[in-house]
Amino acid sequence: EVTMEPEYGWLCIESIGHAGTNVHVSTTKGSVDSDFSISILTLDGQDVPGCSYQAGTVPGKIRLQEGSYRLEVASSNINDWRSAFSGKGAAAYKAQGQFDIEADMYRYVKIQAPLVNYGVRFAVDNGLYKWFKSFSIDVTESQTRKVLLLENECGWFDAPSVSVVISATNTDGDCFQSSPLNLDTQAGHLYTLHY
Repeated sequence: EVTMEPEYGWLCIESIGHAGTNVHVSTTKGSVDSDFSISILTLDGQDVPGCSYQAGTVPGKIRLQEGSYRLEVASSNINDWRSAFSGKGAAAYKAQGQFDIEADMYRYVKIQAPLVNYGVRFAVDNGLYKWFKSFSIDVTESQTRKVLLLENECGWFDAPSVSVVISATNTDGDCFQSSPLNLDTQAGHLYTLHY
């Protein structure tokens, strides 16, 4: 009886970056230093044992048995981005793709992960502080999450639309509030509302 030994090749991760920014990772002692974690899965979605790496521990070279695989890459905050910055949220990134490993060969990849969410902020036009002392917006997402943003703050969301209420307080202390405005959105964008 003849038993065939499995043949192996290597996945070499050259860089992981945010889509559109060309952020390259640095290599230190053979491991990739980044804020991304990776998971290698079979094509049917099963984890490949020993091939899931947390942010900061992704090696530059991974030995794999010959075959086809799926690679999933995500920023380290992919599961808790909504709670960052006192509930205002943070940008989060995720990507996936397929690759093949051939025996005794190296497969080189560069990964660009797009945003899974979008940002909302506002700016105040020059001269308005002559009559108003403060401005803010309330952004409501899916009726379950409400975020108060002051000028120069950014909130992060992933619902297909949000409701925005603009508030301002004048120098006499009188408060003004807009009717709710619906903002239709797409992941990967930063929306700036202007007073």
